[in-house]
Amino acid sequence: MDSDAASAAAARRAQSARYKTLDKDDARRNREETTISIRKEKRAENLQKKRFGGGAPTAVAHSENFGNLGLQAWQGANPEQLVASINSDDPALQLQAVTQFRKLLSIERSPPIEEVIGAGVVPRFVQLLQVPDNPALQFEAAWALTNIASGTSEHTREVITHGSVPIFVQLLLSPNDDVREQAVWALGNIAGDSPECRDLVLNHGALLLQEGQ
Repeated sequence: MDSDAASAAAARRAQSARYKTLDKDDARRNREETTISIRKEKRAENLQKKRFGGGAPTAVAHSENFGNLGLQAWQGANPEQLVASINSDDPALQLQAVTQFRKLLSIERSPPIEEVIGAGVVPRFVQLLQVPDNPALQFEAAWALTNIASGTSEHTREVITHGSVPIFVQLLLSPNDDVREQAVWALGNIAGDSPECRDLVLNHGALLLQEGQ
């Protein structure tokens, strides 16, 4: 009986240890998921401040019809003309168009991120990041991409897919303060989406460049 009791006790201890290990693994995963969730919420709160820094249209910002707000603004913005202007060779038209895109993406509720992506202009935004003699254009393009990356994980991946991360990392060295700051915001939004996105940003040397400032 003593031998049986000892065996039963040993089995219970082993089972308990196994559950403790599982509990630790579950707890770690829960902490990681909670951290990501909190980071996204914090990012969203900060982005609201950033989005309104340049001011979305007053009528849009104060409208109570939040559900269709972004779509209404998009439809009223003459998107075909915006796409034509941003793809033109005229820097003035490019700046006007990307600024309007940024304002649309800065709408507080339901910004038309899907519509902007569907218009096929995200690659153009990334191209405009690479115009060093026009920091205003770089800044507006960076801000537009920052707002897209603040959406869902799919929206963030859309920004990543077109090669924006290494360009944003290089913009950390821009001589223009606004461009540098916006690059930090963009990389923060991308890195905050998931551990994989965080690692992508770090692997491109963002932290090293930032520490070197």
